[in-house]
Amino acid sequence: MSARGIPVLIILAFSFAIASAADRYVAQAGQTPAGGYISWDTAATNIQEALSAAAVDETVWISNGTYTVGLSNQIVYINKGLKLRGCSGNRDDVILEGPARTDPSKSIRGIRVNSTTSDYILVDSITISNCTSSDAISPYGAGIYINQGSVAYPGTTEVRNCLIVNGTNTTSSRGGGSIYSGQAAGSPYYVMLTNCMIANNWSSNRNFAGGWLVNGRASVDNCIFAGNGITPNTDRGYGFGMGASGTVRNCRFENHSQGGATWGMAISLGKDVLMENCVVISNRGANSGGIYAESVTNVTIRNCLVSHNRASSGNGGGGYIWNASVNFENCTIVSNAPALAVRQTSAATTGICVFVNNIICSNTINFSSFSIPVRATNNCCSTDLGAYGPGNITASPRFVNFGERDLGLSSDSPCINQGYNLPWMDGNNDLDGRTRKDIFSGVVDMGCYEHLLRGVVFRLH
Repeated sequence: MSARGIPVLIILAFSFAIASAADRYVAQAGQTPAGGYISWDTAATNIQEALSAAAVDETVWISNGTYTVGLSNQIVYINKGLKLRGCSGNRDDVILEGPARTDPSKSIRGIRVNSTTSDYILVDSITISNCTSSDAISPYGAGIYINQGSVAYPGTTEVRNCLIVNGTNTTSSRGGGSIYSGQAAGSPYYVMLTNCMIANNWSSNRNFAGGWLVNGRASVDNCIFAGNGITPNTDRGYGFGMGASGTVRNCRFENHSQGGATWGMAISLGKDVLMENCVVISNRGANSGGIYAESVTNVTIRNCLVSHNRASSGNGGGGYIWNASVNFENCTIVSNAPALAVRQTSAATTGICVFVNNIICSNTINFSSFSIPVRATNNCCSTDLGAYGPGNITASPRFVNFGERDLGLSSDSPCINQGYNLPWMDGNNDLDGRTRKDIFSGVVDMGCYEHLLRGVVFRLH
């Protein structure tokens, strides 16, 4: 077969894959809408019309363009298991545009998911911009609102390859300028955020303008949360609230600095959450510019970089752990002002903070408070942790180039091969994707970056 024939076959195969299912189509010009919108020639001009015509498990493909027409208070309403996808795969090509910029008095949400089944729902490769939520009936989630009502179903909603930007929530004490999932306590419902960017969203009062997942289960993977904010002199969190159990992996939380009087965390973690291979950088708040965990258990923060965060109160610029049980494993926590507040204020709580293989140094203060029971093993910290467990050192970690923010370990670092091996490390990677534990010593390094010896040649078979 000639090289020329290969792309043709690929295109034909892709076209067949799209056309083989009873899918629906949406476009803005050049077609004559008809029937069930089952071809581009008969595509709907309104997304909602195609969604209403689609059956469970079908896909609604949206052509390039900006879409504003929808229902009275949202552009798109999904109440059955189907897939809503931008046809190019590029989220910049399909835009759901709300009124926040042109008429902020209107309440027009981007997408509402009312999932009353156990089906799978996908929203893929779409930008949701300038949407608002202020209606009294459902005042959450200006970009996307996911709700089941009072009955808990074991379904799934996945939001993939999407941009949620410039959303505004203007209802007092209601959260989610970008995305909100509110499930009943104990609900098995599963929400997935994958390869999304959530930026410059706003909430008029509190509760996480950058998104809030309440109850249920969730995975948040390869997402960026940046520059979200709440009204000045209000309370509780401008970044992202992970109130569901599950995982936050390969994410970046940065440049949150707007609003808040008492609190202002970039990410808040709920019970039974693993936060892994994430970067929390350059966030500012009153208390806890970076990570926050209050009155929760079974939280693990692993392979994360927490740096250049600030708290104006002098408490927990990098992280604030309050009446909670949290494990820090192989994190690098540097250049925060201050680094961590670890507090227990209730005699009834049994919180404990465990530190294993971390580097905690070059902060204005490493620990602005230290009143929860603490266990520490094999950490490099300029505050002496020797009273809390074995293997702790106070020596400089000797980064590659601290001034240029290259926080890898130099070849003479005392942190190399000085960690404590944990079961999760087998087959796992560090924050840069290197194998966790080198093949020669079999011992993990301290911090979020594993040192790779220069001059080593690997042969791949």
